[in-house]
Amino acid sequence: MNCIPGHGQDHRTLEKLFNGKNNTTDDRNMWLIPFNKGENHTLTIDFGTIKTITAVRFFNYNKSLEDSLRGAKQVIIKVDEKLVTPKKGITLRKAPGFIEPELDIGQDIKLPFMQGWATDAIMPLQRMSKNPMSLFQEYETIGMPIGFCVRINLYSTYGDFYYIGLNGIELLD
Repeated sequence: MNCIPGHGQDHRTLEKLFNGKNNTTDDRNMWLIPFNKGENHTLTIDFGTIKTITAVRFFNYNKSLEDSLRGAKQVIIKVDEKLVTPKKGITLRKAPGFIEPELDIGQDIKLPFMQGWATDAIMPLQRMSKNPMSLFQEYETIGMPIGFCVRINLYSTYGDFYYIGLNGIELLD
């Protein structure tokens, strides 16, 4: 937002996605950027080293009932440029626009997102353990994506024509 004339002091900046204050209606703890339909709105998270990721937890934009239309609707997630969600993306829930103390507005997207995927599409996303001391199991465990860089593309809002935003993101391991 700070690149738009007149918004040079806007506090809805990128680091708010990871400040841990996600279940809120306080826009000082939110991230917001201009939304231009058809353009890429991409978040790239570089860990600096290989990490195992089991899920991403999204907190959609939740400033008010009206402003919750700015929340991200369709997202695609890639790990090291490999899709871990279907090509058409995953639909995030719209935030309610208010906070109830017992209501957690976070939404977990387990990775790889398997609904609608065939096994042969998921297997290339997983790397086999290189540990020769691995134990014998009578069942096959599901491998999680392992990567260096997570990329999240935001493709649409819930109806706001000008802005797209999130309250926060948590990466789970």
